[in-house]
Amino acid sequence: MNGGTVRGRNYRVRHRGSEKRLIEFIVLKVAFDSEIFVAQKYGGISRYVHSLAVELERIDAVESLIVAPLHRNRYLADSAEFSAGKVVLPEFTGLLSVVANRGANFLGEIAMKCVSPDIVHKTYFGPSRYRTGKANVLTVYDMVYEKFPHFFEDGGDLVRKKKEAVAGVDHVICISEHTRNDLVELCDVPREKTSVVYLGVDEVFLEEVQENTIEVGFPFVLFVGSRGSYKNFELLIDAFSSSARLKKDFGIICFGGGTFTEKEKRLVARAGLKSDRVLQMSGHDSCLKELYSLADVFVYPSLYEGFGMPPLEAMSSGCPVVSSNTSSLPEVVGDAAEMVDPESFESIRHGLEAVLYCDQRRVELISKGRVNASRFSWKNCAQDTYEIYKRLLSE
Repeated sequence: MNGGTVRGRNYRVRHRGSEKRLIEFIVLKVAFDSEIFVAQKYGGISRYVHSLAVELERIDAVESLIVAPLHRNRYLADSAEFSAGKVVLPEFTGLLSVVANRGANFLGEIAMKCVSPDIVHKTYFGPSRYRTGKANVLTVYDMVYEKFPHFFEDGGDLVRKKKEAVAGVDHVICISEHTRNDLVELCDVPREKTSVVYLGVDEVFLEEVQENTIEVGFPFVLFVGSRGSYKNFELLIDAFSSSARLKKDFGIICFGGGTFTEKEKRLVARAGLKSDRVLQMSGHDSCLKELYSLADVFVYPSLYEGFGMPPLEAMSSGCPVVSSNTSSLPEVVGDAAEMVDPESFESIRHGLEAVLYCDQRRVELISKGRVNASRFSWKNCAQDTYEIYKRLLSE
């Protein structure tokens, strides 16, 4: 992207194929800090920030920057839009990892000061040594540590850092109305200091699968992401195994979340499920997209979500969804999912059976799911975020 000034006006050169257009306006410079890109190799938050930054850069009146001279993030390393430095070696452990992270973030803060942005958009809750933007913004993704402290040994430290980070910025973006309500209630934040901007669905999940490369060998229920604590995988196994016909007719595929632990293997064995029909897989988004298209149903029994991206990915891929009826999930999935009580294994079992053994319900959910998922795009996310930036600067 080229830019400069002509007679005191800011300009940028936009390329449309072989054609160049000279656009004159005052450019709003937005810079995202390095924190989440130092902390995450992969992850939902760094994906959100990268996707938002890419879409903001496509708005003519915005210059979008990710200020991360050193990082370990693959989305950023593989990005066609941003060239943000070298990748920190990910094998650091213990004290060496702490030192490397702090050094990378300190370098990022120095670089941010040199950039002189109009808006600094913080990516997580660490302290900032420099207040460099005319306005500082923070995104809050969920309040799970505050709502379920018994699941997290180190939750208290993050809760404290989040409160301090929220108090130190001019505006807070929440990714759902439910998260906003929790933030206002639990952190005593003025409601007028907050806004809601929904996330988007990545384009890979909107595309048709051209060729199946995965052979599972049996019909299956798909579970995506982390399986511990509030994600409620254990109760899902109880619910699934309590139905003789589910056990007979279907298996379970878990995508992501790491390989099964010994505890999880024992859980599956105690439930009477065959180990070769409860599998864990990992891979790129293209692999996940294919699993969504192959699955008979996607199940999301989580006790709490700040937004809930996987149900929308499944809906975009034409996979019917069984979802918890708690937290932000009804807000996100609307009437396009079979809703269940995540604290009742009977409710989860009935929800699975209601979809898997009723073709009419499956067809209905697939149709409604595609329509519902179309409400969420990164373009909309960027445009809504841009409007917040403009309002903050005008104030």
